[in-house]
Amino acid sequence: MDSTLLFIVFVCIFFLWLRSRNLDKRIGGLEDKIRILEKGGSKTAEMEQGVVVHKPEAAAAETGKAPEKLTEKKTPIPPAPEVLPLPEAAFRAVSQGGEALKDSDSVSKKKTQSVSVPPVEHMKVKTSPSAAGTRAGFIPRRLKEAYPELWSKFEKQLVENWTGILGAAILVMGVGFLGIYALLTLSALFRFGMIILVALALFASYVLLRKKDSWMKLARWLRSAGSAVLLFAVIGAGGIPGLKFIDNEGVALVLVIMGIAVNLYSGYAGGTQYFASLHALISLAGMAVVPQSSLTFIIAGIIVFFSIAIAFRSRWEYHLLVTITAFFAYHLYWHYISGYTAELMPVNMRIAGIATTLAVGIIAVFSHYRQIYKTERFETLPFVVHILNWTFLGVGLLFYSTGAKWNSLVLAFATVIIFFLAKHARTLGIRWLYVTDILISQSLALFTVISLSRWGFDTLMISATAYIEIIIFLLIVDREGDWILQKIGMALHHLSLLFLMGWSASIFDPADAPMAVKNSAVILAALLVETAFHLYAVGKNGESFDSPRAYLSREPVGRFSISGFIIPVMALLFWRYTFTYTWAAAVISAICIFLLVVRQLRQSNGIGMGLILLVPLIFIMAWRHILGTEDISKSAVMLYAAPVFLLAAVVIRASFVKTLDRYVKWPGVYLFSISLAVVLYAVLEPVSPMIPGPVWLTVSVIYLEVARFLRRKYALVLTGKGETDRYILHAAYAFIGLFVARYFMVDMQSELTIAGLQVRLMVEIFSVAVFLYWATVKPSAVDLLSWKYLHPLMWEMVLIFSVITLTIETPDVYHSLIWVSMAVFLLVIGNRFGAISRMRLYSVFLFWASMFNVTFLLSVQSVPSENWFDQAWLFGMITLVMQFIFAAALYKYSRLKDITLPAPVKFMESAAVFIVKQRNIVIYYTFSASILYAIYKFFNPVSPFIPGILWLIFSVMFLELARWMEARYGEALMQGDYIDNCLINSGYAFIAAFLIRHFLVHIQSEIHVGVFPVRLMIEIFALAVFTYWALTRKPEREKNYFGWDILHPLFWELIILFSMTVLIMEIPSRYHPLLWISAAIVLLLSGRIFQVKVSRFRFYSLIFHWIALFTIAFVLVSQAVPSTYFLDQVWFWGSAAIALQFLYIMLFHRFGELESLELPVAVAFMKSPISLVSRHRNLIIYYPFFVSIALFIRKSFDETLHTLLWVVESFAIFVVSVILKENHFRYLAMGVLALCLIRLLIYDLARSGTVIKGIVFVCVGLLMLAMNIIYNKYRDRF
Repeated sequence: MDSTLLFIVFVCIFFLWLRSRNLDKRIGGLEDKIRILEKGGSKTAEMEQGVVVHKPEAAAAETGKAPEKLTEKKTPIPPAPEVLPLPEAAFRAVSQGGEALKDSDSVSKKKTQSVSVPPVEHMKVKTSPSAAGTRAGFIPRRLKEAYPELWSKFEKQLVENWTGILGAAILVMGVGFLGIYALLTLSALFRFGMIILVALALFASYVLLRKKDSWMKLARWLRSAGSAVLLFAVIGAGGIPGLKFIDNEGVALVLVIMGIAVNLYSGYAGGTQYFASLHALISLAGMAVVPQSSLTFIIAGIIVFFSIAIAFRSRWEYHLLVTITAFFAYHLYWHYISGYTAELMPVNMRIAGIATTLAVGIIAVFSHYRQIYKTERFETLPFVVHILNWTFLGVGLLFYSTGAKWNSLVLAFATVIIFFLAKHARTLGIRWLYVTDILISQSLALFTVISLSRWGFDTLMISATAYIEIIIFLLIVDREGDWILQKIGMALHHLSLLFLMGWSASIFDPADAPMAVKNSAVILAALLVETAFHLYAVGKNGESFDSPRAYLSREPVGRFSISGFIIPVMALLFWRYTFTYTWAAAVISAICIFLLVVRQLRQSNGIGMGLILLVPLIFIMAWRHILGTEDISKSAVMLYAAPVFLLAAVVIRASFVKTLDRYVKWPGVYLFSISLAVVLYAVLEPVSPMIPGPVWLTVSVIYLEVARFLRRKYALVLTGKGETDRYILHAAYAFIGLFVARYFMVDMQSELTIAGLQVRLMVEIFSVAVFLYWATVKPSAVDLLSWKYLHPLMWEMVLIFSVITLTIETPDVYHSLIWVSMAVFLLVIGNRFGAISRMRLYSVFLFWASMFNVTFLLSVQSVPSENWFDQAWLFGMITLVMQFIFAAALYKYSRLKDITLPAPVKFMESAAVFIVKQRNIVIYYTFSASILYAIYKFFNPVSPFIPGILWLIFSVMFLELARWMEARYGEALMQGDYIDNCLINSGYAFIAAFLIRHFLVHIQSEIHVGVFPVRLMIEIFALAVFTYWALTRKPEREKNYFGWDILHPLFWELIILFSMTVLIMEIPSRYHPLLWISAAIVLLLSGRIFQVKVSRFRFYSLIFHWIALFTIAFVLVSQAVPSTYFLDQVWFWGSAAIALQFLYIMLFHRFGELESLELPVAVAFMKSPISLVSRHRNLIIYYPFFVSIALFIRKSFDETLHTLLWVVESFAIFVVSVILKENHFRYLAMGVLALCLIRLLIYDLARSGTVIKGIVFVCVGLLMLAMNIIYNKYRDRF
């Protein structure tokens, strides 16, 4: 009961909410006027666009009162007109929610009362205090400013609409609560009577209030509420616990019918669709409460029938929508409660259900077949209602369908009826209804076709039947001329075709022969029908009738027919089903030829586009069959291929395309050529795998001559009809491509021989001859791109196959020599024949290949062999000689800037430019690196010493070659690439390689030749080479060479360092201090004697002096070991070295001037340290010397002598200070002497023997006296 009450309340509230929404438009005018009055900034014209203006007299006539006089004060526009304060009455009207405007009926009948507003341009509004107070009193200021729109809507809904809605809802809920209370206290009969009294009271209130117009709305609501309460009471009397007092279902049903009748009358009397819909819903809700049977469903149908019938007096679309939707919902509920399926449902119930559903559906359908709906425009709401009605009707009837095959006849009959009904809608002028019901009719027709499955039709036959039906439908709507139906029919037509082909393809099984025959027959029949329809449609409407663009525009546009495209696709599907049969090629070729002729005659772009797909796939599947069928005979191949060749000929002949205004012959030529290649392969390959390639080459020559003949014979005709010779040439190049691919994949691996001759070699010679023939043929038409882009490449093909032939057919040991020989040959012919001048560039590539081969491939083949002509090193050396010849010739004859490159290899122009600009790097430096590495790879296995020696020899050879070129060409080198500089740098690279190899390999060797170590002999030879380099005169040039200017002067440094390294490695370490100081003396004297060239040696001597001091102080003393030999004593050689140090210092004082040293660019960074040494020469020379002697004394002599020897050293330092007249030496001598005295008194006195102490003390004393004497004598020096 509570749920029923809540449902009724919800329905009432929902209905009242719908009712209130209709008042929004009426309130809009008042809301706009209020906003204008508040803001004061809008223009009068803008206000009048959304507000209907009434004269005051008309307003007074409606309200029955005299009009108020509205005065208008004229305000001048310039400079700032002002508007008088708004009257308080306006604000009072707003604050009271519109009550001041007389009554709600007058407000609902008129949009708004006219208000005179002064011109609003540049207005200033003044508000009186009273008006401001009034507004402040009914609108919260902050809320109004923050949410003006929200506040206005809230006021409108609260004051004007929801008062009535909430009042009615509260009333119904109150009655419900009273009923619940009565349920608890009174008997069912008294409760029923109380609810009836409430209903009567509501009706009485209606009767009393309807006499006054101002209370008419409330009266209607009270009447509706009374009807709802009455229905609730009668339903409760027979079926709601607590209210039920009638046990007889018939009496209860009669009461419910009476309550429903009262509700229906109230809906009818309400005069609006809202009241009618509300009472229809209440009535159906009442029928849902009582026990369900066939009678209840019939009564529900009568209720809905009557509700729809009362809507015939107007266009009550919302009422119709609510009613049929509610009935459909009730129908679902009734069917669910009944619990029957269509097969088990009793006959009377099925008849009642079908009849009632048809009655409701038919009257709803006919509600739109009235003149009131006449329009050419599309109307959304009636369309939605109509579609929903058909949907509800179809679903409702589906509940009673038993699946009988006779339903197909019923659906067909309904299709015809609805079709003629739709034509009646067109007669009435209701276009949207005509279109809708035509589509409904077509939908039923499709359902009829689908139902044919009950008659034994399979899906393929149903798809074909649907396709035929849609063709008929499309023909009908095409005659009717409605563009929407034409577009829909066109879409259905295309979809049906696609579905038919898709389903046919999905169920195809090659193993099921009957299925293949059936599918192919259906597809062929559909193809013929579609072709006939296409010809009819194109003849009537043109190609645009079903173009893709026709979907997007009302008028047919476009030049491409979709159905025309699908026709060849259907033929392709037919070919897919039958291509395995030998006769299939002839059939599909005939079909395709027919379509080609039709396309040629009608110029159908759609068929043409489909043929673009069909024709190639026919050929592809034919090729697949020929090549993929095992053990196919040659006769079968020819029989299968003959129709295909005929088809290719027709493609060539019927090739004019009007849209392009030219012949398109290339597809036919290409397909014919590919088919010829396939057939030749299929026929000849079983004979011998070596035959197809040469035959393809021969065919390419035949094609070449045919193309030349056609161009000579029919030049003008070919230009106007597709230039067949152009495409024949393309096919010829394709045959060459096939041969090349076949050669690399098959022929190259063959080892077949005929009469002792290798077949592969014969094929290669034949291919070179053919390519040479192609290359020498003079182009017959220079305007053809193939002559321009492909024909010039035949020289490249000759070159490539020549190289490949020589490479494959000769032993690997000859390859590098062959390639460099070909490089020389190409350089010669490239200079001889200007047409192939690019061969000079290719010669460089072969030269690189030869270098790579001799460096990385041939060198690793250096294995012993009994035959001298198989020695890899021998051919390597010959190759190097040939590479020398090529490099020398290339310098003079390359002229890569002048070569002519055809268009296909034009990209190599950048390579030629790069080679010209970087010739030294890419040619000569690369060549030098190749020689260097090849020498290592060839001779390192023989002896690890040979590569280094040869590198030194080649360095001298490159030096002399550079000097020769400088003497021979002179200024020409400066204007060219400075090849002599390149050779000089290569020589430096050889020397660098030798140095690395020497220090990594040679220096660890202990091999001797007699008594002389090989290492020493190599080092002497290297010193001789370095000396030769160092003594070589630098050429006089304006251009600075990096080698001559930077590296060449450093050879003296290299000689010094290498010599000292050799001496250090070959002489025992105890002699090293003596060696270093001797070298320092030699360098000092050399720098003095040869000061023009090597004056820097004087500074190097000082470095050696420091090194000698370091070895004396730290290295030599660490090697002291006991020995009975005097010459093995470390102190002896250290003392000798110190003696030579004294000699060096004296010589340095004499010849060690550092200010005038000349330094090469590479060691110019030493100017700063040389300047520092020159400014503090004595300090830098003597202090390390003194420290070294002190350390030597400490490590080399007995500690009892340390003090005495250090005092002697301090005396020497003191003497030096007197000689040099520098006080810091004197201070140093005094300091050392003081330290020695402290050590003497503290250390020596305690630990030395008496004799030693005496000797030390005496000597120290004497030295100190000598120092005193010298100081007193030479005091004036300090």
